[in-house]
Amino acid sequence: ELYFTKSFAEAKKLIGADPLRNGPKAQELLKPFCVVPAKKEMIHSLQKNYELYLKADALIKEKQFREYFNLTEKYDFLTSEEVYKKICALAEASIAKIKKLIEEGKYDDAFSGIKQVAVFLPYKEQLMELAKEIQLRQKLLEAIQSNAIQTAYELVVAYPILESMAEFVAYDETFDEVLSNAMQSVANGEIKQVQQILLPYAGISIFKPKIRECIRQATFNKLGLLLAAKSLAVAQSIAAYYLKEFGKDDEYEKLLKHYGVAS
Repeated sequence: ELYFTKSFAEAKKLIGADPLRNGPKAQELLKPFCVVPAKKEMIHSLQKNYELYLKADALIKEKQFREYFNLTEKYDFLTSEEVYKKICALAEASIAKIKKLIEEGKYDDAFSGIKQVAVFLPYKEQLMELAKEIQLRQKLLEAIQSNAIQTAYELVVAYPILESMAEFVAYDETFDEVLSNAMQSVANGEIKQVQQILLPYAGISIFKPKIRECIRQATFNKLGLLLAAKSLAVAQSIAAYYLKEFGKDDEYEKLLKHYGVAS
């Protein structure tokens, strides 16, 4: 493959210097490779479109990559050249560096990298997605810094790619701390206190089941304490609230049966 690449490049130079005089020399140079169908097609394409190959080489030499990729898009036989693959590999290596910068939170540097690689047109959509990811990360970071809990979690639900962002991972642990702080109030049956502690997270869908269970458990514990203290009048109102919000369950019926109260 390397020998063919060198021979193909040499053939282009010969044709570029003098198409009429050096055409046969170039043909002779590439003749051994004509037995390979793919190579034969490239050789035929060079003979027929040598001006385009030379133009592509000139654009590469001048680092006019946008114009080069416009040319390859129009004449796709140019993409069979090894040089095309090398340029694409260069772009992919640059994109890998950009992704690393994004992961490290170096968004300004990543944006600069995207602008530089933007001339590699086949990667336009991928670069646009990376730019969008940076904007979303910045938006999430802003929400975290201003403690806009609802906004932060709505962004993560809408764009799961943000879930692994280091700042969000740390921010997400805050709920566990809040939940831990609420546990004593749950144990004491302090329903309103539990609701107050968990209120900032009440509108977030992923936390609703846990919050609901905390309030249910707090209500259940409150009912148990009232029944133990024989405060039946207040217990009746708490029982009504429990049934309305959570419905009758085995745990509820066992509690009432334990204290000899009709369910």
